[in-house]
Amino acid sequence: MKNKGPFEIVIVDDSTDRTSEIVSRYPVTLIRAEGKNISEARNIGIASTRGELIAFTDDDCEVPPWWLSEARRFFLDDKVGAVGGPNLTPKEATLKERCAGLALASWFGSGISAARYSTEKETAKYREVDESKLITCNLFLRREALEQIGLFDPNQVPCEENELLHRMKEESYRLLYVPSLYVLHKRRPILVPFARQIQWYGIGRGVLTRRAPRSFKIVHVIPSLFVLGLLSGPLLALLHSLLRTIYLSSLALYLGLLVAASVQIVTKERERPLCIPIVMAAISLIHMAYGVGFLRGLSVSVTVPKIR
Repeated sequence: MKNKGPFEIVIVDDSTDRTSEIVSRYPVTLIRAEGKNISEARNIGIASTRGELIAFTDDDCEVPPWWLSEARRFFLDDKVGAVGGPNLTPKEATLKERCAGLALASWFGSGISAARYSTEKETAKYREVDESKLITCNLFLRREALEQIGLFDPNQVPCEENELLHRMKEESYRLLYVPSLYVLHKRRPILVPFARQIQWYGIGRGVLTRRAPRSFKIVHVIPSLFVLGLLSGPLLALLHSLLRTIYLSSLALYLGLLVAASVQIVTKERERPLCIPIVMAAISLIHMAYGVGFLRGLSVSVTVPKIR
């Protein structure tokens, strides 16, 4: 890393692969956290560090060499509690992984969270945001802020960063999104692994909405309304011709927007035309999987998984 100033690297691990062997070659601290979920593991990592700023990334991410030095510049204001940026799809990703990344980066696909996956339309060097724009695979937190608001909630997984950042925002700390502060992040391939991941995100948001109603935004429930409409529409269409017309017109409008959004982002990124139907499928999966997950998170008790 080409970073100025002292820093320490802590890896919290519960894997059964060669992580320990690989880590032993480098000047890093390895902590075993068997049987812990991701929030508990992050809290263990925080407790083992001494710095005033704490950076988080994932084991399938690649950070640029200037990552730490770049982030430090944005903490000159004491009221900045968190800084983060996008996680982008690596250029060497497979076709299905690249298409998943394109769908996530599309505003029609991810809505207000699209900034997590793209620098598109970002002209400012940074901007103040809410918790929906930041994600823990590329996140920096001020220790002083954590000492005031508390650490990650072990009962909130996933969306644990959203819950923590919501608390931070409630205490008047600033959250900054920096488009140039990126990491490269491996994508889950379409279809099943990708759909499971998105549904899990939806579950986390549903749980967070239930536990912290003030974090709710109307956009969070739109995918669920889409799913409910998709399922109930055929039955309602049998009841009256007007309902059938509304249902079919809504499907046609959605399909048109889906095609337009997919063509736009595939063309912009200069991908092959073959990507268009795959991106269409990925965006539809985002809407349906997230919608189902959000309803599950609102209505049922969810078992919090361990980090493995």
